[in-house]
Amino acid sequence: MALATPKEPFRAIATTPGELDRLITAACREQMAAVIAGNGGGEVFFIGRLNPARVVEAVEPLAFGNRGAVPALLPYARPGDVCIHNHPSGRLEPSEADIAVASELGGRGVGSYIINNDCTALRIIVRALEPPTLQPISVGKLANWLKPGGRLAERLAGFEYRPQQIEMLQAVGEAFNSDGIALIEAGTGTGKSMAYLLPAIAWAIRNNEKVVIATGTINLQEQLIEKDIPLLLQNSGLQFEATLMKGRNNYLCRRKAQYLREHPDFLQIGEKAAQLAEIQAWIRTTRTGSLEDLPFTPDPEVWESVMSEADNCLRTRCPFYDTCFFYTARRRAARAQVLVVNHHLLMADMAIRAETENYSATAVLPPYQRLIVDEAHNLEEVATSYFGVRVSRGSLAYCMRRLFNTRRNDGLLIWLAGRIHNGEYPVAPQQHDELLLKLGRDLPLQHHELLTAMEEATGRLAEALERTERTPLHQPLEIKRRIKTEDLAGPFWREEIDAPLRAVVTAARPYLENLRAVGRALLPFLEEASPELATPLLELQSSLNKVEAAIGRLIKFLGSAEGQCRWIEYRRRPGGRLPDVTYCLAPLNMAAELRENLLRRCRTVVMTSATLTVDQRFDYLLRQIGAEDPLQLGLIGPTAAEASASAAPGGEELEPPPAEPFAENATSAAEIIELIPPLPSDASAEPDELPPPRARPFRALILATPFDYERQVYVGVPMDMAEPTDPRFEEALTGFLGPTLEISRGRAFVLFTSYALLGRVFDRLAPGLEARGYPCLRQGTIGRSMLTEAFRNEIGSILFATSSFWEGVDVAGEALSCLVLTRLPFKVPGDPLTEARIEDLRRRRLDPFYHLVIPQAVIKFRQGFGRLIRTKTDRGAVLICDPRVATRRYGQIFLRSLPTQRIHFARQSELLDALRTFYDDQPGRDDD
Repeated sequence: MALATPKEPFRAIATTPGELDRLITAACREQMAAVIAGNGGGEVFFIGRLNPARVVEAVEPLAFGNRGAVPALLPYARPGDVCIHNHPSGRLEPSEADIAVASELGGRGVGSYIINNDCTALRIIVRALEPPTLQPISVGKLANWLKPGGRLAERLAGFEYRPQQIEMLQAVGEAFNSDGIALIEAGTGTGKSMAYLLPAIAWAIRNNEKVVIATGTINLQEQLIEKDIPLLLQNSGLQFEATLMKGRNNYLCRRKAQYLREHPDFLQIGEKAAQLAEIQAWIRTTRTGSLEDLPFTPDPEVWESVMSEADNCLRTRCPFYDTCFFYTARRRAARAQVLVVNHHLLMADMAIRAETENYSATAVLPPYQRLIVDEAHNLEEVATSYFGVRVSRGSLAYCMRRLFNTRRNDGLLIWLAGRIHNGEYPVAPQQHDELLLKLGRDLPLQHHELLTAMEEATGRLAEALERTERTPLHQPLEIKRRIKTEDLAGPFWREEIDAPLRAVVTAARPYLENLRAVGRALLPFLEEASPELATPLLELQSSLNKVEAAIGRLIKFLGSAEGQCRWIEYRRRPGGRLPDVTYCLAPLNMAAELRENLLRRCRTVVMTSATLTVDQRFDYLLRQIGAEDPLQLGLIGPTAAEASASAAPGGEELEPPPAEPFAENATSAAEIIELIPPLPSDASAEPDELPPPRARPFRALILATPFDYERQVYVGVPMDMAEPTDPRFEEALTGFLGPTLEISRGRAFVLFTSYALLGRVFDRLAPGLEARGYPCLRQGTIGRSMLTEAFRNEIGSILFATSSFWEGVDVAGEALSCLVLTRLPFKVPGDPLTEARIEDLRRRRLDPFYHLVIPQAVIKFRQGFGRLIRTKTDRGAVLICDPRVATRRYGQIFLRSLPTQRIHFARQSELLDALRTFYDDQPGRDDD
């Protein structure tokens, strides 16, 4: 980083007009003195913009404090700026707090000055710094490493030269060098992770910038962290640090765990205490404290009792701060050049940055300007889920369960009452009886009233929905009903939804007010006392926040739904269990958010997947991310200087300070910042002086798979199969599957789009297949990863699955030699969100079938097809049991999207004969 060269010997203190003029213009000093006087002489926080001579020529006052302190709004300072504040005493010696703030700012390329009230003297803490010049990476050199005879080709066992991998590496490298956007569809087997890791790591090392890699599945995260990145560390000669970042709730909190060990009756874990004991023993051996490393899957309530939470944390006051699993992981993230995250964490970070307009300080993730999104075909779906709303009776009760248990008459409220009564919290005499009354009488009663109101609301809605159905009560029932705008004037909305939920909100108000009042009364013990006294109060704060958030979601559901889809879900379950009603809200379109907060804010964006296109075109993805017109991305938000420093490694504290505990109508730190208007991007420039828009490189690239699908795969379509809408389809499908799975000797995935059909077909086929020695597995009986592992280990098994098994499952080798796609994976008719999006497209005079329905199904279809061939030695058959793929015009779109055009359309009997020949020719077959 280069420093401005002074014309005279440098002085840290400026007192003469000449010295001051070389730092801040006279006009700015006059303006600042007037603002300080208008603040009664108290401290004011300014941000100064510098001209090319490194002189402050424009200032913006952002915060107004008292004579002792002022808020330091660090996120609004960009590299090359100067933060300025005054010392009313006239003494310009920096305090410890001044130095701490200046250190953080200096690390991001921001200077720090102190002035006196009349701006006649100035003290420099950190000089104004020029932003670094970004250095391009040598794309050709990196590409040579992956060519025959190259550095990695020579060192990696089993290395295969793949021209597609080289082409992808070059495209990614150019996106880094040119601040570009690249959309890259890389077929299975391309080696895309290595193709983007090499240029990403090289860029991060050369320019000291973080690169974030976001994935959609745990499998890919594990591949990157446990396989690909270690391979590069060992064989590339590059020295770098990479880490996997997880959400905070994935880490254990040592303080909470210790408190439960010392007070086993604190949260009334009861019959689940054995799990808690196992976790306590695990703490002594774990290095990460991560849920994924726990050798068993704990009950959610047990894990929540010991997991790390932002609103249940003492931060630096915690005795375990130095060894905290969460903060250790965050410190590691601050040092790392490459961060691997999941899509959900990326969306959480995006939401906070969009809300606070903070793109240069830490939010959920450290600041970054270079982003790679793998498995990008799922990004919009994850964004929709993250920004949506779901709340039910069960979810509200779960939030409230720790506060009070009406059945056992215990919980946190009773615990606190007992501690206050025993004098452990020595409150003032006038508060003592009032607190005991609230904790022992008022709050338990209001707790019961709130739960009762929610049960009555959901019960009333359930009864109304049941009146419209004729399904026998002993059978399961699922209903999804969309609430349209025109429904809001009708009796169903007013009487069955709106009025009952407003009663819930009304019941929540006194309950929340009393919880806040108790918290405020005990606040001194949270701020000053030991963890022994603070832990129950942090638990109270956390539970209060959860209940407030749940009620907030209900209020949002009841409010304006412009640009949103609102619906209810009802599930009747057999066995006498309470029916479940869920209130749902989701955005119709995430395009603007993704465009503005990812594509325009990041200087490099690479989106990749094996399935980004539909019919060899990127149109669907471009609409999802708001980039139909690449010219919309021509204006780059932050400058090169901003990007350089904002992506540099940050400090140790990687989250904004918490909101004031137990504050009435508590506003989050993010909401507080939002109230402050952002500083103009260039306070000194006139409109005609702004730099002209710069064209931004934008590339879309399709790379074919290196696999020989013509040789490795037999694809068949039974043309005499009934269509899925035909009542005879189930019978025909079952009749075809039986002999097919025997010919393949099991070793098959049978993928459905309906749980109901899956269940019926499984019940009919499984007994006979198992009698012939083919173990049959069914999705839903055990967890997804355990089910996959069982299939992989039991050669000859058959997995009947739906939904999540269409993608993200990797079974290489003989274990998977047959794939059956029972039908084209169109969204289930009546899905509220799909229905609303179809109407939205029609309003915009777009054909929803070809703009939404077909693209969604094609992407899913391609993902399902891709489960079979994972390596060059894999071999197997794909049966598409939906003749519409050949008989309907839109079927050609599905077929053209496949990696092979050698597809056999024949009668079932002919296909079975062909399959026998295909498997008879399979290398290594053992004759039965």
